[in-house]
Amino acid sequence: ELQDLRRSSITGMRASLMAVLREATLRELASRLEMVQSRNGARALRHWHHQAHRCTWALHHNVARSRAADAKERLHSTHEQDAAEQRRAWRRERDALVAKIGTLAKEEDIRRLQELDVHHRKQLANLHVSHQEAHKDHDAFH
Repeated sequence: ELQDLRRSSITGMRASLMAVLREATLRELASRLEMVQSRNGARALRHWHHQAHRCTWALHHNVARSRAADAKERLHSTHEQDAAEQRRAWRRERDALVAKIGTLAKEEDIRRLQELDVHHRKQLANLHVSHQEAHKDHDAFH
């Protein structure tokens, strides 16, 4: 009977120790799981925050790109209007000079026509250069 008591007592102690070990292991695993979940949550929050900033900056970039394209189009349109006005002025002056000269052109009249043409070609070239510089400035700014 004493022998049986010892056996049952040893078996009971063994079972108790195993229960204590199991409980300690489960607590350690739960603690580690909580730590991993906390890190994953922080990582997910950082990722979301980064993505939100990325989307915001992409939106700002698209708005800025759209505004720059609109400004470039307006600049181009203005430059086309300037060049067209310059060509119309050239045409008016040339037509007025041709009407004044009439059908019999003298050498001096031909020289004046050539001077007029040279003058307006230079003005158009200067206008073209200023437009190119304006576009370079615009592109450098945007």
